[in-house]
Amino acid sequence: MSKKDLDEGTLILDKKQPPHKVKMQMVSAVEDVEETPSDKLYFDIHGLVTTDEKKAVTKKLTNKNGTRYFIKWGQEGPDSGRPLDPYGIYFMPGDETKRIYVFKETKKNVYDHYIAFLKAKSRSCYAEVERAMFDAH
Repeated sequence: MSKKDLDEGTLILDKKQPPHKVKMQMVSAVEDVEETPSDKLYFDIHGLVTTDEKKAVTKKLTNKNGTRYFIKWGQEGPDSGRPLDPYGIYFMPGDETKRIYVFKETKKNVYDHYIAFLKAKSRSCYAEVERAMFDAH
């Protein structure tokens, strides 16, 4: 066996067996490895902390790079392009788990207003959420 064989990724498992060629590939730790959040916080439609991501309407992810905030938004139907409104006329219990709502990243102040809305169950608080969305952009 030559030095060239070793440089190309030869792996010797047993000296009695012939050497095996192994394709080696370098992976960039920055680009190809997905970060794992160290802390997750979810709130349900009642403004209570939950561990079930399917029932969650907000998500807060904290890791070494900072904190990111998410709110479920409507993708289709009457709530399309708006944050999920569990007290609105179009909402049915269980809708928060359906695919028509997806998590969308938002600013901290919008997230904070939305949590206040979930806890207060007030239409004026929802209006504050919408105002904060426009101010954030």
